[in-house]
Amino acid sequence: AAEHWVYVLSAFLLLAAAATLDRHRRPGIFVMTALAIWFAALGCRTAWRCTDWRDQATFLQTTIRDGGNSSRMVGNLALEQLRQGEVGKAVEGFRAALVLKPDQPFATLGLATALIRQREFAQARPLLERCEKNPLVRASVLIQRAELEFQESGRAKTGLLREAAAINPRFWPVRKRYIADLVDRGEIKTALGELHAVLEDQPFRAETWEMLGRVAGKIGQPALAKTAFAEADQRDVWREKAKSF
Repeated sequence: AAEHWVYVLSAFLLLAAAATLDRHRRPGIFVMTALAIWFAALGCRTAWRCTDWRDQATFLQTTIRDGGNSSRMVGNLALEQLRQGEVGKAVEGFRAALVLKPDQPFATLGLATALIRQREFAQARPLLERCEKNPLVRASVLIQRAELEFQESGRAKTGLLREAAAINPRFWPVRKRYIADLVDRGEIKTALGELHAVLEDQPFRAETWEMLGRVAGKIGQPALAKTAFAEADQRDVWREKAKSF
């Protein structure tokens, strides 16, 4: 069970149980011993299950093994395998997730993404078409369509990336992809405009400030780059710490 379903509620439940026992009758030695063993067992099990959180793959594998064999969990494991470069395993995992739930949009998109990595474009295209109308994944589908067409023709499809970024302008991962494409194409002025627009709306994004600094450095604006990197340092303590290693 998720932590927020258990911890707060159980704290008050146990407090109420203790108050009830204390008010109505003193617990005997047998009850106290049983409770002590029970609490010790729960503590040991908690410590043991903490190893499940060693990394994302371990968490997903143990969840699936212990009964959480849902389409979502299987698809998440396949996504993690895709991130690790295990494309063949990812394809098998996404197919297994779709067996459990054929209309799962994230698994469908994941399978299409993995097939594009394998250059199986003919198989990937109908999968993208199947889930493109779903508003939950439409932006990501457009990005994968752009990737597919680039892999096939060698021509960047900036229009698809622009359309993806326009669906939800506040969703940084998609907008970042569009801005990176603008920089690669040499459309620096447009890229700077996009970065400033993001930071005007979401000034807390350290990664956006860092990207602005890199772009400013490329076009010979050291003052802007210095300011942007300083803003990134203020918003991401790990970025500053990384410099000391």
